[in-house]
Amino acid sequence: MSEPVDPDEVIPPSRRSDGPPHAQHSAAAHIVARWFDELFKIPGTNQRIGLDPLISLVPGIGDIISSFASFVVLLEAVRLGVSFAVIVHMAFNIVVNALLDMIPGAGPALSIFFRSNTRNLELLRRWQAGQHRQVRRGSRIQVALIVTFCFLVLVALVAVWVYLFGKLAHWLGWT
Repeated sequence: MSEPVDPDEVIPPSRRSDGPPHAQHSAAAHIVARWFDELFKIPGTNQRIGLDPLISLVPGIGDIISSFASFVVLLEAVRLGVSFAVIVHMAFNIVVNALLDMIPGAGPALSIFFRSNTRNLELLRRWQAGQHRQVRRGSRIQVALIVTFCFLVLVALVAVWVYLFGKLAHWLGWT
């Protein structure tokens, strides 16, 4: 049986935060974030690009593959016992990235800058570094914003439905 391979032996390390040593983090989450968000450096710039925007150019299938790969980081967070608010924050990052990828042409380019896997890995790193209160607080704010947005969308949909139903009722002579 062969020895386990450190991802940094295969994939050169990228910019690191001031968090604890990388070995304490999930290797699978690190590999997904690295491969899908920062695999290649764009020549002449400091910008990195991963497989996410490239495979997202393939309509439908690329988006699905990218989203499933992103769930690896989310599942690692669940496995490591990250709080519910942080899990929702991470899921929201994945959904935003998937929605960006669906925009024809511009979506994959926008995905280069959003980097949901790197964002989620950073949340996981900060959580494991013991910054539970800060990560949870930021995630709770994010969840509150999501819930508020969804509520406003729901109210707008109900208002449109009531308006259209009123017009239909008037047209049919019910009022």
